[in-house]
Amino acid sequence: MLLKKQKYYPVSRLHALPDNHNYVDDGCDISPSCLNCKFSQCKYDDKKNKIIDRNKRINLKINEGFSIREISNMFNLSTRTVRRIIDTGLNKKNTNYKLIDTKNIAKVIIKPRKPFPPINA
Repeated sequence: MLLKKQKYYPVSRLHALPDNHNYVDDGCDISPSCLNCKFSQCKYDDKKNKIIDRNKRINLKINEGFSIREISNMFNLSTRTVRRIIDTGLNKKNTNYKLIDTKNIAKVIIKPRKPFPPINA
């Protein structure tokens, strides 16, 4: 049985675009060109930004008067997910960060112990 000899490519080559590929740099609403963007992190790299944007659009559709079923079909989500997004506003875990006062962090993290019950002999 003959085994095919696998070609070795460096990691950078494995993730590169194929040869003769015409890349169109459309950019986004922040920068007209992705390759000349002034930001270090792209808005399309972070999934949280996509989810936050989706939740905002869902809330706008609700304000426009669309039904939950129509919205679930538009965004390809279940009605339960749409209801959860509506109930939580703009998804509390992504928008309402609690700021912790570092001066009193010991009081927040370390809770005092409850006293032991008395021993009856």
